[in-house]
Amino acid sequence: MPDVNNSKLSKETIIHIIMMVLFIGAIGYFSYSLIRGNDTIPDNQQETVDIKVYFSNLDVQRGEGDCATVFPVTRTIPKTDALAEAALEKLFEGTTINEEEEGLHTDISPEFTIRSLTINKGVAIVELHDDLELLGSDTCTATTIKAQITKTLEQFSNIDKVVITINDKTDNL
Repeated sequence: MPDVNNSKLSKETIIHIIMMVLFIGAIGYFSYSLIRGNDTIPDNQQETVDIKVYFSNLDVQRGEGDCATVFPVTRTIPKTDALAEAALEKLFEGTTINEEEEGLHTDISPEFTIRSLTINKGVAIVELHDDLELLGSDTCTATTIKAQITKTLEQFSNIDKVVITINDKTDNL
């Protein structure tokens, strides 16, 4: 007949060994993480930066006929080396419901796209989508779009001037 106490001791020993292996493995993992560092940052701990996007105010446009006046709104975005591109993306997302209720407006269509953005010696060149129908039919709309893009980009210290082109022509906007 097998010895019951030896069998029980053997199971306890195995459990203790497994526990110790897991414990040592956990210590090794955490030590490695501390030495190497954590390559991924959870979304709630990712570094952010505040940027401004600019929208028009319909009351100002209608009342004063001023299509070039735009107003800043702060957006918080993940920190990136491509802040100008990220700012334009946020601009193209448009206004929030609260901003619309405050009178802010955008003339940039949701289908509006940037073909390219290059920054060289302080000059940002923005090549817009070549579908002119997205710009609207009046000069006030084109002026507002130009002001929104220009002011949004001029907030960055590496941009002194903004040139907006459509089909390689600067006189369309």
